[in-house]
Amino acid sequence: MFKVEGYHKNNGNPAAGSYVLAEDYEPVWIKVSHKDLKTAGKDYRLPDAVLNKRKSKQLKEIEVTASVVKFYHKGDTLVYNADAFITADGSMLDALLRQMPGVKLNPGGQITVNNKPVGTLLINGRDLFNGKNTLALENLGAYTVKEIQCYSKEGKMASLLGKDVINDSQLVMDVKLKREYSYGWFANVNAGYGTHNRFLGKLFGMGFTKNLGCSAYMNTNNLSDATPPGKNDGAWSIEKMGLGVTRRYGGGLNYNLSTSESVWELKGSLEAENSKELYHDKTMRQNLLGSSNNFEYSFKSSTHKALSIKTWNKFNYRFDSKANLEGFISFDFSNINTKTNLLSGIFNSERKDISAKYIEDSLLESESENSNTLNLRKQNISNQGHRAFLWIFIESMIKLHGGTNPLSLTLRLNTSNTWRFFHGLNDSFIRYPMEDTSSQANDKINQKPTYSANWTTFATLTKYYPNKNLSIPLKYTFHSLKDKDTYEVFNIGILNLDRSRQNLILNNNHTLQASVIKHTTSIRNSPNLKYQFKVNAVIKFNENNFSIFEYGQQENIHKKFILPSADAEITLSRANPGVSRSSTEITFRTGLDTSSPNYLQMISRPIINPLLIEIGNTNLKPTMAAFAQFQTEYNYQQVTRHDIYISYDHDFRTIIQASEFNETTGLQVIQYVNKTGSWSGNIHYGFSTTFRRNGPFQLSAGIGASRNLGYASVLLENRTFMREDTRHKVDGEFGLSWANKNMRFEWITKADIASDKNGDKINGIINYHTRQYKSTISSFLNLPNNWSLSTDLSLEYRDGYLNTLINRKDWIWNARLSKSIMNGVLTFTIDAYDILQQLTGISYRITSEARTETISNVIPSYVLFHIQYRINKQPKHLPQ
Repeated sequence: MFKVEGYHKNNGNPAAGSYVLAEDYEPVWIKVSHKDLKTAGKDYRLPDAVLNKRKSKQLKEIEVTASVVKFYHKGDTLVYNADAFITADGSMLDALLRQMPGVKLNPGGQITVNNKPVGTLLINGRDLFNGKNTLALENLGAYTVKEIQCYSKEGKMASLLGKDVINDSQLVMDVKLKREYSYGWFANVNAGYGTHNRFLGKLFGMGFTKNLGCSAYMNTNNLSDATPPGKNDGAWSIEKMGLGVTRRYGGGLNYNLSTSESVWELKGSLEAENSKELYHDKTMRQNLLGSSNNFEYSFKSSTHKALSIKTWNKFNYRFDSKANLEGFISFDFSNINTKTNLLSGIFNSERKDISAKYIEDSLLESESENSNTLNLRKQNISNQGHRAFLWIFIESMIKLHGGTNPLSLTLRLNTSNTWRFFHGLNDSFIRYPMEDTSSQANDKINQKPTYSANWTTFATLTKYYPNKNLSIPLKYTFHSLKDKDTYEVFNIGILNLDRSRQNLILNNNHTLQASVIKHTTSIRNSPNLKYQFKVNAVIKFNENNFSIFEYGQQENIHKKFILPSADAEITLSRANPGVSRSSTEITFRTGLDTSSPNYLQMISRPIINPLLIEIGNTNLKPTMAAFAQFQTEYNYQQVTRHDIYISYDHDFRTIIQASEFNETTGLQVIQYVNKTGSWSGNIHYGFSTTFRRNGPFQLSAGIGASRNLGYASVLLENRTFMREDTRHKVDGEFGLSWANKNMRFEWITKADIASDKNGDKINGIINYHTRQYKSTISSFLNLPNNWSLSTDLSLEYRDGYLNTLINRKDWIWNARLSKSIMNGVLTFTIDAYDILQQLTGISYRITSEARTETISNVIPSYVLFHIQYRINKQPKHLPQ
């Protein structure tokens, strides 16, 4: 909608609207403007004319055309115009966000804008999804969105004091809906069925009143929640592929109720889900322990069933301008049933012909046919039980003193409790062909009703000096943990033993934290150049008490730690508010961090793997690490962006895993010990540009390099030696996209090249080189008669892995064809997933102890036909 403003010579600047030229008219200037268009800089003056009452002439229609602006700035708010981006019919909010310059969606629904994390995703200014970004991204239709605003929102303390408070604001993304969807309610219904009995059912509804916003959803599918083709308009990614095959049935409700003056707010959610996961994998592990490397091959299949019910509710109340009160309660219950079947074998040399059937047949042979076999194992594990979790907190902020230098006090009481009850059966059979012996155990494991209780209280007293741009917080925290685990193990096989173990853990932490924070301040004689400085000093007192009851005996352990930490950060920023709207920000952070050992590393725990024994180490000392980070960002009109990130971390004292490995049987005993000298370094450069604010091209590129050094300790033949692993890695990324009114193309390429050096004084050094290359081309086309087509083709190339099934090229092709009728109310869609049937699930990990490669099952190729129907109900009179 364009606005016409009339400027009359004698009447000043009248309001915009329609004007009639009188006979005694004066020269009139007409200016046409649009909020998203750059001002032309001049007006057009109508030439002098004489009006003739008897003769009239109708001017020809004047058409004003302009490129649609994708984003612009409105003060400090970055606004994305949703109509400037094309999405396929039936696309959701995530498909829209992925096209917006500077916006990235990370796993788990985390959103970043220009590398800055988004704290809260709002809908029309309300937190309707209560932090569940994924729910909004996958269910809110892109067709409902008018624009998306990104801005910094002040926190509770700044609102209470009425002053800017450093570190009390967060970047929020506010999704503004179109007017017809901002009142009343609307819903999406989606149902589909396809080959291999794939099905999909979704129902999502959202409603608004003046003070109430709510949403409800139901979802059922057996698509493993993998990113389906076309969901992101063709921008499918291998990294977002789900492993295993999962079927889910679930639903939930979210609500947000508040007064128009925001004096109080009540919000919460209720959700339930029933899921079943079928998973199997083949793993090849090259164990780097011992005087010679050995190879372990395992085949696992599991069925995991879970029923969960969750609810949480939150309440806020503001007492005038002196205090506020916040309360929260959450309850989570789950019932879990897991069954796992495992076949594995450890060999002294690499084997190419190993299969699950080979291991199972070899277990039954009376004599060993291969002297290179260390052991063969078969395990059937079943586990069933319940878990309940309750969390409550109450927090209040009080303004003790206002005036020029306000003083505030924050008090919080937090408690949580977890109850667990599980019982299971671990049926294990191990054969040692080298010794021609076997061992069988049939353990029934009961985890009696156990619990853990946490409660925390803290008080923060903060003095603000607004005139000096300074704040000084002083915080005291007390945290208490009580954890009780009781296990009963009945060996109902040959030995028929009754073993029981109870761990009673008491942890108390006292923490003092003092901070000095210099607010953003302009440097003298340079109003556009600002700096921010803050420093933290923390002293934590940690006290641990362990009471271990085993075999009728009790052992008491008491440990105390003093843990000092400190960090400092300085930020320089320069902004040019002129036409260029350029900005530069440089941040440097450094510090020293200490932390106590995890109590789970200091006590022994039951492990269901009979070839693995874990022993607690109560002599562990606290870890100590230093870090330094440098980051710089340069933006030009938010169109071109450069960023550099450099980090270095050095562990003066860390905790590593020490192992004792029996090369005859393959039995491994592990314990955690302290070690010094580990470090890691990383450098990355990124660049992106959109070739003008409304240009069709977007380009992004990045390159990074990293190096990591780690250790593992090995006890072999009464000798202790250190294994060292060093990883060098170079990664790069390149992306290019082009879009106009009816089509969009995107090309993304990623490459990872890693070099691993792993070895010790006994075995020498072994070098590994792995290469991984991924390239995806995606496109979206708006076709005549409301047809649309989206497709993506990905190439994944891997080399340097031990398993030949991994060293291959995979072509993954997905496509979506959709047709909408009734002005988009009804949409028919056909999805084709993994058309070439080459998709595989691959994972790779290397440490000082082992090199592990796993191939997992993924959802098979399928074709799915589904229908989406939109419902929109509005009040008779929409508010202005």
